[in-house]
Amino acid sequence: MKEYPMPAVPDPEREHTIHQHIIQPDQAAVRKAFATTYVWMILGLLVSAAVAFIFAQPELYPIVDNPFVLLALFLAELVVVVLFTRKLNTATIGTLRGMFLLYSVLTGATLATLATVWNGSTIFAAFLVSAIYFGCLSLMGFFSKIRLDKIGPICLVGLVALIICEVIMLIFRFSAATQLFSAIGLILFTGITAWDVYRMNKTMQAVCASQEWLDRLGISFALELYLDFINIFLRVLALIGNGSSSSRK
Repeated sequence: MKEYPMPAVPDPEREHTIHQHIIQPDQAAVRKAFATTYVWMILGLLVSAAVAFIFAQPELYPIVDNPFVLLALFLAELVVVVLFTRKLNTATIGTLRGMFLLYSVLTGATLATLATVWNGSTIFAAFLVSAIYFGCLSLMGFFSKIRLDKIGPICLVGLVALIICEVIMLIFRFSAATQLFSAIGLILFTGITAWDVYRMNKTMQAVCASQEWLDRLGISFALELYLDFINIFLRVLALIGNGSSSSRK
């Protein structure tokens, strides 16, 4: 199963510099930034869903069904994520948001291939389950009194190990463990998502010295949460979609 790249976490050295100029956070500004982050994440998901629906149509699907086009899309996604991460501190907010929407378009085009494997009702059911699950994780990450600082890095290490195992299984054409890997991946992204929301809350509370930094953090976390949701959705789809394949040939 395709893994969607996670953007780099904020630079610790940069955060240290910001912390040297901390002022008491404006709680109204923090709440607004938090809400704006989710608005942009949802907007990205809607863009991806619309693009996927368009390219899943019989007239356009052959475009993304081409292996070379899929490879180009995947490489373009990597380039956008790398540029986004490198320009997070210097690019304008408009540019960063533009890159986020561009990434959403590219991801939507690649997700159109799901229509060849699962039918529409299964995809919608997986999306609905993922949305409810993601919402619960967001609430847990935001309101949790438990420190989640160590959970995220552990899950990331586990995710790297899982990707290596998936590659090995793909090379040796061993597919019996597909659902097992999907379940493990879902567990790992459960921890990663809760950690991302927890980290976003703590970071915005501590690093909100200016509206500009809140905007930068907001769009950065919007991309991270977007990727969390996409990866959760793909694993839920693999788990509940077994035996409900699409009729498209």
